[in-house]
Amino acid sequence: MSAGALGANPAAQQQPISTPAFSLFGSKTIPYVQPGCNIMFKPNAWCLPVPSPFVKGCCTPGYACSGDTGSITGYSCKSVNKEELVYSYEEESKGNCSYKLDVGAQCGGAGFDCYQHDTCDQFGPWRGFCCPNGHSCQPYSNLFRKWTCQVNVQDQPPVDADKEILQYPPRAMPADACTCRHGWNKTRVPMACPSPWSSPAGTSKVPPALKLAPGGKLVEQQSGSPAVLRGVNWFGWSVGSFNFDGQWAFCDDNTTYSDPPCPQDGDIPPYGNLWEKQWSPAVGEAGQRALNISYWGKRRLTNDFAAIVHRIKLLGFNAIRVQFKFSDLNLDIPTGSDPEFFPCLLDSDAYIGAYKTMDPQLIAGLGDKWSLDAIAPYLPKYKGMQHPPPKTGNPQCDGPWSAPFLDSYKGGIGKTLNLTMCNWYLPQGPNVPALYRFLWQVQYLVSQGLYVLLDFSSTRDSEVNMQNPAVLAQNWGNFWKILTDIPAYKQQLAGRIFPDLVNEPSRWGCHRWGCQWQDSCHEVNGTNACAPILHSYGLAAAAIWQSDPDVAIFINGLGQDNSTKYDQCGNPYPGMHWGDGFITNKAAIQKYGLSDPSDMFTTAFTQKFGFVRVEHGESQMSRLVLSPHIYPGTVTGDISKLTASVDAVTYRWDQSWGWKMQGLDSTSSGARIPPLPVVIGESGAKDWGDNSRNNTDTTLYTEADKLWLNIVASYLRALSEKTGRQPSWFWWAWNANSGDTKGLVGPNTTWREVQWTKVRVLIRIFGLRPWYCGWWPEFCDTVLW
Repeated sequence: MSAGALGANPAAQQQPISTPAFSLFGSKTIPYVQPGCNIMFKPNAWCLPVPSPFVKGCCTPGYACSGDTGSITGYSCKSVNKEELVYSYEEESKGNCSYKLDVGAQCGGAGFDCYQHDTCDQFGPWRGFCCPNGHSCQPYSNLFRKWTCQVNVQDQPPVDADKEILQYPPRAMPADACTCRHGWNKTRVPMACPSPWSSPAGTSKVPPALKLAPGGKLVEQQSGSPAVLRGVNWFGWSVGSFNFDGQWAFCDDNTTYSDPPCPQDGDIPPYGNLWEKQWSPAVGEAGQRALNISYWGKRRLTNDFAAIVHRIKLLGFNAIRVQFKFSDLNLDIPTGSDPEFFPCLLDSDAYIGAYKTMDPQLIAGLGDKWSLDAIAPYLPKYKGMQHPPPKTGNPQCDGPWSAPFLDSYKGGIGKTLNLTMCNWYLPQGPNVPALYRFLWQVQYLVSQGLYVLLDFSSTRDSEVNMQNPAVLAQNWGNFWKILTDIPAYKQQLAGRIFPDLVNEPSRWGCHRWGCQWQDSCHEVNGTNACAPILHSYGLAAAAIWQSDPDVAIFINGLGQDNSTKYDQCGNPYPGMHWGDGFITNKAAIQKYGLSDPSDMFTTAFTQKFGFVRVEHGESQMSRLVLSPHIYPGTVTGDISKLTASVDAVTYRWDQSWGWKMQGLDSTSSGARIPPLPVVIGESGAKDWGDNSRNNTDTTLYTEADKLWLNIVASYLRALSEKTGRQPSWFWWAWNANSGDTKGLVGPNTTWREVQWTKVRVLIRIFGLRPWYCGWWPEFCDTVLW
């Protein structure tokens, strides 16, 4: 790759990444210690003291997972005598069974009945205690206080480490992985990729680094001033797009066949004779040859990453939550017969800001005072990637980007067709690892003044990161090592990028896994589903902190919702759904049989994994952020939510995270929980409008959902008054292809038009301040939605 593609700034030279990988995974051909293992731990590698239905990791023969204070998990694979291993009944003939246990009997752990057998010094399985054939000694809870004889689940193939584990160090990126132009012969003209810091903004727009301060406060590191995240979710990297969604929006492309057909509204000048019965060519073949371009399509406004980021900033957002999958980052960006990016219409900065990212009600109110020329001086200056691309010295790249319209062409604005190369700066082409584009885009978001919340979000029914805590930890650990190897990390990225460990781990509707706080979850047939999430969270956080001990960790709630996938995987609290579920109230847990997250806030657990630090002589949970998701019943499908009283709704939030934000909550055993920062990771409402193709605001909310949105806003304002901290939130979503909520842009064909009803909601009741609110505050203070 070029020096700048992962680099800190235009002058920074990318240093080679040469640190050897620290892997948990040994040869796939090593014989297993017990049936069902799908991960082999190398000798002396840190491990989990189990093979179990959810972790299924084993040390190599002759080694066992034993105590090791130098390991993140507290254990590593150490050499042992064979007679110290744990066997089932069939080992009795070999003299290895001192006790033969029944199914469900305790067979290990330092609690409960250990005193009867003088085994309380053994954290894992007790030596010589054998379970029935077909069963093995497995942890009953994530803290391994008690182990019991449980059925062995179906054997599964070993983990494919090359596929599932993010590679560290990553493969090199080919030279000239970017594209300056697609020529007349329909081939890409390659060029070196620029640094994400090479825009006019440089590092001047990087937001202040943030940290968590005592009292559950999110503050700027240097000044100590309170910080507020007003963010939007933008998915694509989690659904196989290998990009942020929407840059493929197609209905402006005048050669696209679709059903219903795309209307030929003259928005994109035709480039050939395909539509000559209705439209004449814009510049003709001679013009296209002079441009050295075979065709163009789409437009900068909607199809260029940097332009979309500019619009998001213009609307007042200062953060983006990014969904992604580790396994996709290992893959090469797919290449097809058609180019991924190509020349597009060059929309001016003034057109994008003053016409397409300014509330039409305000434009109408300004009347004759509004024009592109009149508004342009008020607009925040675009400081993103240059358009058209800069000169490279390569004649194939440096040709003209404009040509005069033919006299026969009657459409368009002015007398000249003006083009650019959308996304010319993004890595693409053959043999380009997706990781490099992802890292480029993440850095660019920060360079434009945005905080980034990175959210692991898989859509697979069987997800090894959830079955095996060690896999999730290895992936997050490797990713953060790659991130901290970027020269820009300490000065420009630290305190601006945060991990959201797992997206909605107990939700079933989108292929989630029914995860619980303390217990494993598996399907009725015994197939793996999810490890106890407490241990997964703890290991993943510890792995990240090996590279940067100051990173704040965001976590979703879980295990107390109405959408658990399997009957045996927890019970619901009325109305709880999707990414919420932090209730530790003993009465509620006992009444509803809830999965209990209390261990997350206990001294033993938090000190073990590092969530607690002593600051100013007092223990503070200074590296943990609760990030619940909250939606109305129209989105979750829970009819009980539609009729729930305001008191019932807000009491549920009180118990889950409201009291914890205020420092008024305790664990189920009565231990006080210190004040915790809370950031709403997702929220929105069902949009009933038809956004299939109309280039206008089609948002339609029910009266019940309008009331619900006001309840959310009122509750967050009340929390702010009680704590002195403004609420932070991420709206769902930018994406026009979000099936229930729709997007902040639409329609689903063009992603062109801002859905102004939603923006007005965010202005009036959530505190969003688009660019124009600074010049016409009275409009933003009074606009109705």
